[in-house]
Amino acid sequence: MLHFEDEHVVAERTKFRALRPIIEKHFVTFRLGKIVEMTKRFIAEEEAALYECWNYNKQQKCLSGLRAQLQKASEHLKGVHPGVLRELSTNLTLPIAVLNGTEDRKPCAAEVFNLAPSMEEADH
Repeated sequence: MLHFEDEHVVAERTKFRALRPIIEKHFVTFRLGKIVEMTKRFIAEEEAALYECWNYNKQQKCLSGLRAQLQKASEHLKGVHPGVLRELSTNLTLPIAVLNGTEDRKPCAAEVFNLAPSMEEADH
């Protein structure tokens, strides 16, 4: 069975093979385990610090998807009454089943829904 590796794993392995001899050369007194650890740490730090190490196209695709989801969430958020939003912000521990109405809200936090004004009250 063929095993296809993620491009990130292949790139990291290639960097590791290129970098390890350099680190070994400069830290000859260190044991092999420490050299391996230092090499992996160097690669991780480089990736965290340098955006050039990232697959730009893949990141753009992920960010575009995230942007679309945030825009959709923003649209839904506009439909939630400000009183409910205010109560939710102080009651973030409510189960989602209560928030979406699939579970009885009374036992959990009736005041969240009872204290929020109706849409008619808010409009006046």
